Amino acid sequence: MALEVEYRTTGGFLVSYSLNLSKGGLFLETTDPLPPGTPLTVRFQIPGAGKTLELSAKVAWVRSEADEEGPIGMGVMFEDIEDHVGHLIDRIISVFPGLRILYFGLDDPARLSAARRIRSMLHCEMVSVALLHEATDALKRRLDLIVIDMDSVGIDGVALLYQLQEFGGPRPPILVLASNAELRYRAEELGADKVLAALVSPADLRNGVLSVLANPLVG
Repeated sequence: MALEVEYRTTGGFLVSYSLNLSKGGLFLETTDPLPPGTPLTVRFQIPGAGKTLELSAKVAWVRSEADEEGPIGMGVMFEDIEDHVGHLIDRIISVFPGLRILYFGLDDPARLSAARRIRSMLHCEMVSVALLHEATDALKRRLDLIVIDMDSVGIDGVALLYQLQEFGGPRPPILVLASNAELRYRAEELGADKVLAALVSPADLRNGVLSVLANPLVG
């Protein structure tokens, strides 16, 4: 589960993303973590809960360098959390089935680098398909994100975007990767939630994925 989190200190107002949440606190990914003990007010919306939570918190610990445990950021501990809010968070997390991401791109080692990078940055199930009918079939399953590699699938990627315009009910967010500026413009016209150049840095890819996952349903 990816959450967009707004947090406030005496020094300013910031926005970050979190992939880790419990009733005790959360982890905020940021290249400028605050010192342990810093008081915060954090605000976020739990998908499906239908309410925005605003909680008092403080920085409990800091990871100053990215490692196998995760990216740079800070662990934030909630303070004086009400019982019903803690139970709500516990219930959401206990039934959350895990992220499932559809990657529509050619099945070869060079083209699947983005899929491997996304899988390594998130604990997720990656459904990789190379043909339009396979992508269409995958839409029948629960999906949390659709990634389309326009460089490799070309017009089939455009066709999938057209199909997604006809999607009944809320649809998963769409991230498009394309080197060609015209393809990127076309993808934006057809409703892609985020469009990136195909050869982006790992940090830009991660930020793009998190930004669309933080708003998980469209329509």
